Amino acid sequence: MNYATLAAGLLAATSLTACANLNPPPVEPETVVEVVAAPEPAPLEVTVHSGDFAEIQQFTTPGGASVWLVSEPSIPILSLQMAWKGGEAADPDGLEGLGDAVGYNMNEGAGDLDSLAFQTRMEELNMSFGCEVSGDWTSCSASMLTDNDEDAMSLIATAFADPRFDEGPFERFRREQQVGLKTRETSPGFLAWRAQSQALYPDHPYARMKT
Repeated sequence: MNYATLAAGLLAATSLTACANLNPPPVEPETVVEVVAAPEPAPLEVTVHSGDFAEIQQFTTPGGASVWLVSEPSIPILSLQMAWKGGEAADPDGLEGLGDAVGYNMNEGAGDLDSLAFQTRMEELNMSFGCEVSGDWTSCSASMLTDNDEDAMSLIATAFADPRFDEGPFERFRREQQVGLKTRETSPGFLAWRAQSQALYPDHPYARMKT
């Protein structure tokens, strides 16, 4: 190959490269992700009720829960009382006592803690927690030292989010209920209440009896 031929080849290659550079492959459009900051939560509207012995702050959480807060910094104890509508009257037909069973088992184990471990943990935190069911309401109460409030509230949150309802505590509840059902038949107060309920509202859930 002479120099003229080599030069011609190089010139042709250079020309092709230049043409290729003039027509680059299409570039994929860049994806733009727009990050929108979450809006700042609206400040709580707090109503203050002043009394002779205490000041009560009343407000509603973003989730709709009504809160009444009484503060006394000199007492290192945090006490909670929670209540919501829905009690024994809301139990399905044929499952009377279901609400009582749920309330009984709320402090009988949650998450990785069985009944004994849950009770032991409450003792370690010097706290109490339990739930009960009435005719129209379900309520839960708790008490703890302010030094342990974060751990105690975490345990309560686990009880609501991941209750165990193990067979052992449930069977204990069932045995206690069976004893109570037999005992009530000898109670004049219960017999009078049952007769009154069945006379006043015979077809209403208020007149239903746990069996």
